[in-house]
Amino acid sequence: SRTGEDTDPMKWASAVSEEADLSVAMRQAAGEIRHQLGTEEPDLILMFVSPHHEPDYEEVPLEVRRHFLMSTVVGCSGGGVVGGGREVEHSPAVSLTAAVLPGVAITAFHIDADDSDALVNHSEVWHEVMEVDPEQPVHFIVLPDPFSCDARGILASLDKAYPAASKIGGLASGAQSPGENVLFVDDECLDE
Repeated sequence: SRTGEDTDPMKWASAVSEEADLSVAMRQAAGEIRHQLGTEEPDLILMFVSPHHEPDYEEVPLEVRRHFLMSTVVGCSGGGVVGGGREVEHSPAVSLTAAVLPGVAITAFHIDADDSDALVNHSEVWHEVMEVDPEQPVHFIVLPDPFSCDARGILASLDKAYPAASKIGGLASGAQSPGENVLFVDDECLDE
């Protein structure tokens, strides 16, 4: 949610690298983000990584932290990765989208598979989990893993709990079975 009326403008930058080496790919994408944003530090990094980097998924949070120490980071694996105005499929890719969001409070969160049932069946639980009044202006980026949660149920419940909120996002993808997709939340790499 954005606070105050006299804030600086928001700034966005996006980049994708098709390098097969994760460290090189992250360095290229981060370098392009830095070039686009200049000296401003991003508040939010949205990160998407192709399944070609699956052997290195656990290293992804560390790699992004080498370049963006203080940013809130969320993302997931993706069969198709979009960034820098183009889409990459069937080859290695790392995509970073960065945002400078003055006056915006950002909270990254993860709901494990066990808790998702309670949220699907009891939308009022969202208010307790999020600690945000439904009357406050709030918006969500939702990146569910289709193997470990009821994505439609989660969104329907979130709509009931926060009817005025915008909800955007997409499914983690690129995997053929449970536990192969990953979600990134700040310094964590999660498989559900």
